[in-house]
Amino acid sequence: MKKRLIAALLVVTATVAGLSRPSPAIDFVDPTAGPVTATGYASLSNLPQGGSAHLALEVQIRAPWHVNAHNVTEDYLVPTDVAFELPPGVTLRGVVFPAGTEKTLSFSEAPLRLYDGTVYLGAAIDVAADAPAGETAVIARITYQACDNEKCLLPETIETRIPVRISTAREAVDLAH
Repeated sequence: MKKRLIAALLVVTATVAGLSRPSPAIDFVDPTAGPVTATGYASLSNLPQGGSAHLALEVQIRAPWHVNAHNVTEDYLVPTDVAFELPPGVTLRGVVFPAGTEKTLSFSEAPLRLYDGTVYLGAAIDVAADAPAGETAVIARITYQACDNEKCLLPETIETRIPVRISTAREAVDLAH
């Protein structure tokens, strides 16, 4: 009886373990998420008054989608762009976009400059010497148009919040990302 019980438990355990393993053919990404998601990072643990820092946006583009690069190759294409909502006393010095990859798609005769997979957008910011100290956030709004090899979705804007803390100029700063 004891051997049967142990054998039954092993079968049940093996069955449950087998069912709980994700199949490589199934995409377990959030089905409510769109074709593009973004996460933002600040380069420093805190942003000192009178200092500067860098921001990075990790933009993930789910297959089979791609988006147009920032510098599009055709006038009719919607470029990927980013706009920042900055806290008081913080100014944007500049934004850097990757070049993109040139690919020829079924509907285009000439190569198009695209982003796919994971790409990073960068920004440099300056913090005024009199910027209010405390917890705040930088809001990044990324505008893009997702397409596959046959169709394009309507242009869309997604938003990501980058938490930051503005500190006094004398407070220690660590690299964060």
